[in-house]
Amino acid sequence: MTTPTPHLVIVTGNDSSLPVVAPPDTLITLIQTPDRATDFQRSAVHRYLEVPHLDAGALTELLRRIHYETPVTALACFLEAGILAAAIAANALGIRSNPLAAVRTAHDKALTRRALEVHGIPQQRWQLCHSLDEVAAFRASLAGAPIIIKPVTGAGSAGVRLIRDDADLASAWHAISGLKWWALQHNPRHAVIAEAVLPGNEFSVEAMSINGRHEVLAVTGKLTTGAPEFVELGHWQPAQLLPPQHHAVVTRTIEVLDAIGHRTGPSHTEVMVNGTDVGLIETHTRFGGDQIWELTQLTTGRHFATETVFALLGLDAPAPGPRHGAASMRKLDWADPERIDDAERLRDVVRVAPPKQHRPEDVTAIADSSDLTGYVLTVGDDVQQAWATAERSCAAAKGDAPVLVMSPAKVVNHFGRERFAAVVPSGSVLITSGPVDVDTSRLADLVVFDEYTTDDRIPIVADELIGVHGLGRVIVLAEADVLRAAEIRGRRGLRGQQPQDALLFRDKALMKRAVRAAGIAVAPHREVRTALELRDATAELGYPCVVKPPHGRGSSGVSVLDDAEALRDFLRTGPFSDQGRTSPWLVEAFQPGEQYRVDGVCRGGRVTFAAAAIYVNTHLDFLGGGYMGSLMLPEQSDEARTVLSVARSVLEKALPAYDGGFHLEVFLTPDGPVFSEVGARIGGGSIPEEVELSYGFNLVEEAILAQLGQPSRRAVAGQRGLAGQLNFSPVPGTLLDAPERFEHPDVVLSEIASPGMSFTSMTHTNAEFARAVFRADSLESGRDTISHLLQHMNATTKWKDSDHVATA
Repeated sequence: MTTPTPHLVIVTGNDSSLPVVAPPDTLITLIQTPDRATDFQRSAVHRYLEVPHLDAGALTELLRRIHYETPVTALACFLEAGILAAAIAANALGIRSNPLAAVRTAHDKALTRRALEVHGIPQQRWQLCHSLDEVAAFRASLAGAPIIIKPVTGAGSAGVRLIRDDADLASAWHAISGLKWWALQHNPRHAVIAEAVLPGNEFSVEAMSINGRHEVLAVTGKLTTGAPEFVELGHWQPAQLLPPQHHAVVTRTIEVLDAIGHRTGPSHTEVMVNGTDVGLIETHTRFGGDQIWELTQLTTGRHFATETVFALLGLDAPAPGPRHGAASMRKLDWADPERIDDAERLRDVVRVAPPKQHRPEDVTAIADSSDLTGYVLTVGDDVQQAWATAERSCAAAKGDAPVLVMSPAKVVNHFGRERFAAVVPSGSVLITSGPVDVDTSRLADLVVFDEYTTDDRIPIVADELIGVHGLGRVIVLAEADVLRAAEIRGRRGLRGQQPQDALLFRDKALMKRAVRAAGIAVAPHREVRTALELRDATAELGYPCVVKPPHGRGSSGVSVLDDAEALRDFLRTGPFSDQGRTSPWLVEAFQPGEQYRVDGVCRGGRVTFAAAAIYVNTHLDFLGGGYMGSLMLPEQSDEARTVLSVARSVLEKALPAYDGGFHLEVFLTPDGPVFSEVGARIGGGSIPEEVELSYGFNLVEEAILAQLGQPSRRAVAGQRGLAGQLNFSPVPGTLLDAPERFEHPDVVLSEIASPGMSFTSMTHTNAEFARAVFRADSLESGRDTISHLLQHMNATTKWKDSDHVATA
């Protein structure tokens, strides 16, 4: 008796849906639609059938005829648009395939949520909604907290929106009907899932299942546009998770796959990871798009389509192919066709797929993943190498449009010559405050203003330079440039933070009003414009209280009023009448407790990186001639979790979205966290070096990349260790004697001014004469290091002022 030849049917898909190793002695039929047909597909199968469209009824009848003529052994489909129709047809005809119930449950996000409920798997609050009123009611049940809405079917981030307020909700709801057909497939009533926002970072999990046994092959890190659409811009493997996090991700993924009844084939599960808490975003019974399947093949040697058809046919899978240490894919929104070859010639570039858009102005709003038609695929020994190659290739494909960089010289010099050249496009212009160590041959112009923070010619010169050199963006790194740059962008129609949004990051009264409106605690405060109003405010708020200019920076002009005598002393300086006009001041109740800071990067309304630290000593003491230090907090500590939560709430809920660095300060009082202030720029002092030592993440580089509209070059793996910094204020006079460097085994950066240099009193907390950055095993050891360094400086440093010689 002759054994019948196995017959495999593959329903629709891309070239990746076909096995790279053909199962032996097997007839393969491909059923395809015209929009996805390729010559490769036609040549790679035994029988190719083209149908105008796919629906369950028509596909079932077609398969019935095929099955009658040549019995079908197994059926596979890996494309979201056809996967449910294929499963329905296979189930109706009794053809071996992944179970219909699993496919249907994964395809419908409400069914997925219900399956998790049945199996007791923790998840965020959610609701299936068929109307705007139902979504609004769900949001009200969460006390108006932000929510996510998404179509109950679909993929590719289509229709996914973050809802912060009623305007967001109305806009998102009315946009649902305009989504592409595949985002609303099997969803005629345009139902949506509304769910609470999951905290943490997004990852996807690529797994392979055979007979209900699930094997996680890879976890994928990703870059998205952030709120409100969360369209994916790039991916990398392996994702850099701590071992406990990786274990938690694998465990939760297997629980989800068991809950939906997945049996055979690939799965692509998206999760949010917050510490070791793992929340499900959604899952699919197919491999991931956006070349994620290929990233997995490059890093593991495993091919999902191949292993699936072998499993369905009851065959052992072929051995894995070659593999690399890491791989990444970065999407291209546009590229110059004449530069594609340059981008593809870079070492470790696997492929450059040209996008349809050839100029920046061709790029419209990115609503879902299908709006990004090009990409760069790279490999490397590790994730950092692969991602950096992808970034270089993307830049080469675009030709790197020049920009205007506005920054004090100190920031540029601390950043470094090589890094500046690596991130700032050739032909750019730099406006700065003094001598800088940069490769001037790469710059179109370099302009220096000695009185950088107060020279109001700078915006005029900057605006002229943009016109002369055709600069496409304005990059800022310091507080003094936030409003300047925003006004220029507004006048020129350039991308980036606009004037009204920037004002909320500079005017502390407006800032605190917006933060308080979002339900975040701020110190009781009053804005005052006269001496009498100030007296009334101190009577209301009590002593001690803090007085500061609303637009101040670097603690300049800040005073602590301890009693009525301090109030009279403050008024003697003429804070109101001496200005020649009524000038507002901000009066705040003094906050007991420790002061903390959070430094990081925002992209599109989302905090993509944040690191917390505690201050050692106060800004005012530092400004008055003392010292100031800080220590990075362990990221899993209660204090870090608390202040990071405040930072995310402020930047993601209260204040306008922007791209760039941020520096936020908060007090932890006996009554809970109290927001102090935030700047839309990187933190000063040695904060970038301190954060990089702790996390391997350079704030200056990443702030520039965010403002350039380019993705991160650092896939953050979590905290490497603790670190700290210490800065010394100068004594007015001449430095007579000082050590050449800080003597301590944990110090990794040591800068001390040379004897003979003269200094004046600091007016802002950014004019230290000595600084150190050091490693720490714990907060306690970090405090010990600070104590040791203070003793060392006090014993070895001498100053000469007009009256006497003083130690530090």
